[in-house]
Parts: sequence; structure tokens; C-alpha cells
Amino acid sequence: MRFFRFVRGWQTPSQSIGYLINILVVAIIALVVMAAMVTVVVGGYIYMTAMGNADRVRQAKIWIGAALLGIFLALAAYTILNFINPSLVTF
Repeated sequence: MRFFRFVRGWQTPSQSIGYLINILVVAIIALVVMAAMVTVVVGGYIYMTAMGNADRVRQAKIWIGAALLGIFLALAAYTILNFINPSLVTF
């Protein structure tokens, strides 16, 4: 429990669970978006180094498409949570 004293806003046990869930939701969404951005870069690298190889180009398009889908889903999750309860996604 020592770690949680350093979390900003840590108050009482009744308030701490909601705040911890808030931090986890925002952190997970941020990590998903960052991972998707890295995946777009990897897909772009594969596309640039394909040198006309149709299989590599198709693989790169799959990587980029999956990353964009991940970003869309993370932003949709944020929007849905914000619509349901704005305190879930705000600090």
C-alpha cells in the first residue's frame, strides 16, 4: 500500500478504487494508441522496404489496417466511456 500514497489524489479507501479505475482506463487506452502508432510505423517500414514484392506490400497493408482499427477502437472506447460516465476518463 505504500505505492498508492504517491498516486495523485489518493484519499480514502472509498474514493481510491474509483480513482484507480480511472487511472487504469486512461492508461490502457493511451498504451493501446501508442502501440498502434508503433505498428503503423512498422507497417510503413515494411511497405518502404518491400521493393515491389507483392506479398510484403500486402503484409504492410494488413499491419497498417490493423493499427488504424486499433486506434479507432481505442477512441471509440474512450468516447463510449465518456458518454456513459465522464468521470471515468478525466483526471
